[in-house]
Amino acid sequence: MLTISDICAIMARLSPPEMAQNYDNTGLLIGKREMPVNGVLCALDVTDQVIDEAISLGANMIISHHPLIFGKVTKITDDTRLGRAIMRIIQNNIAVYAAHTNLDSAHGGTNDCLAEKLGLTNITPLLLEDGEKPLLGRMGELNAPMTLDKLARFIAVSLNLPTVKFVGNASLKISTVAVCSGSGGSPAYFKRALACGCNCYITGDVTYHNAQAAAEMGLSLIDATHFATEIIVTEKLASYLTAETAGIAVHASSVESNIFNYSI
Repeated sequence: MLTISDICAIMARLSPPEMAQNYDNTGLLIGKREMPVNGVLCALDVTDQVIDEAISLGANMIISHHPLIFGKVTKITDDTRLGRAIMRIIQNNIAVYAAHTNLDSAHGGTNDCLAEKLGLTNITPLLLEDGEKPLLGRMGELNAPMTLDKLARFIAVSLNLPTVKFVGNASLKISTVAVCSGSGGSPAYFKRALACGCNCYITGDVTYHNAQAAAEMGLSLIDATHFATEIIVTEKLASYLTAETAGIAVHASSVESNIFNYSI
């Protein structure tokens, strides 16, 4: 019988902990390392609904992309949603593991999933300057050049979104793009994408002023939401763990949805 420690080691092979950004909180967050694993649930977030799902499936380990515990925690009480979640997880003998920015950076991780989902070819990490920690993003070529507005529509369909926001000339032909799943709307990333020859950058959580910065740099920008650019990794995680853990039931969460609704 595989233990929590065994699953942690399997996950570390896919997304090595040393690839995480310095601010991150990854690895085993809750649980006993020598506890046998009955089942695994892969999710983007450890929400109340995901905890319910794990309990109903008999899965005693949740592997999430976003860490349940992030930043300083001074109290664990039923006064807060986090406190209630942690107590409920422990009461139900469930372990929680997070693979966050290390999974974003890893080969076969979140950003590779996004690049592949969009049909990019010649996928490579964004180039670095000497001494820098690896960037989370990827760059690649479209199968055929398309206008920015057509690319925006294609991305919306590919990621099951009713629409996406974009910045730039709608008729501009796009051929080389950079992607950064989740929240990658930093002007520093915009500059690197331009330096690498990309004329469009796809990410989520772009703020108004950072969108202005991209426009001033001459970089086309598509905001495909934090959720849609990352939820695709849960199926990939489930497939990976299924192949590595014969006999253990592994599930991708079926209860998660974008927190934002759209009025069209």
